[in-house]
Amino acid sequence: MAYNTGLYVSVAKFLRELVNAGRLEAKSVVLSAKTLIAGNEYSFTFSPATPAPAVGDFLIQGDFAALITNVTGTVLRADDATGIVNGKAKAVIYDGNLSDLEVYIKEAMAFIDRHTRQWFNARTFDDTKPVLMEGNNTETLFFPVPILEITTLKKQKDSEILAADDYQVFNGRSFPDDRRNPMLKLRRDSDDVMFIGTGKFMRGVRAIITGIFGFLEEDGSTPLMIQRATLKLSLMYYMRTLGESAEVAANSAELGPIKREKTDMHEIEYFDARATGGKDSSASGSGLSGDDEVDDIIAAYKGPIVIGGTFPDIGIEAPELTSFGGGVY
Repeated sequence: MAYNTGLYVSVAKFLRELVNAGRLEAKSVVLSAKTLIAGNEYSFTFSPATPAPAVGDFLIQGDFAALITNVTGTVLRADDATGIVNGKAKAVIYDGNLSDLEVYIKEAMAFIDRHTRQWFNARTFDDTKPVLMEGNNTETLFFPVPILEITTLKKQKDSEILAADDYQVFNGRSFPDDRRNPMLKLRRDSDDVMFIGTGKFMRGVRAIITGIFGFLEEDGSTPLMIQRATLKLSLMYYMRTLGESAEVAANSAELGPIKREKTDMHEIEYFDARATGGKDSSASGSGLSGDDEVDDIIAAYKGPIVIGGTFPDIGIEAPELTSFGGGVY
């Protein structure tokens, strides 16, 4: 299974939407005769001959973007064009670097991660950075993000690595869909009548887990609605820099458009343009992001709520805390 381990949305899609928004210009081309030059550099024959793509333009197609490095007649060369195939494409006129656009996408990703309390690509936790989960005197560990794969599980620092048959991983992504309630449950030993000795994760002790985690679709991709929210936020950040947002916040009027009017009681409530993080009154929303669609998507993908509380000791004494690698296990 191939998991998306990178950006929630591609830079190519970002460029395309900047064209759709009128911020960048693009030329439509039809590519043919794809030929490998060296490494990831390929040549293509393009049509129509005019207007011709130029050196420095970005060739975009689907989720792939490649820098055009040479144009001779109706033949162009593009670097990092492994994913570009013969067919329709666009040559986008953009004088920056793709890494500049990635910054906006990463800012949008960080915003979404923070407010959903989970992430939407695959992230691996190995022996150098394992997941540490405190038990609750039951056979179940509940996770704040969906489980993709569990590689190893140890009930505590000095325990043996449990065999895969000793526990059940709830990581379904279709039917059943376990992403809303991800957990790991120990199996009962046939001779363990009380299910205490080896069948519980104890309070005060952290299990040590390695594996892959993230909220992904069945095919390993980022959910389409999260892609949409990420793309929209990225465009918002691009179109209004921090400096521009700060200037609007500093100069915004006390009163915005009417938010609510009560006719009988003659009551009128105005938006405060500065109450939404410095966004001006033209923003389509007044929530976390300033955009109602983005906020609705974030609300739909919020992670499981973690509730603090106490757990019964079921008549036994919990093991003492042990120290390992500078942390408590």
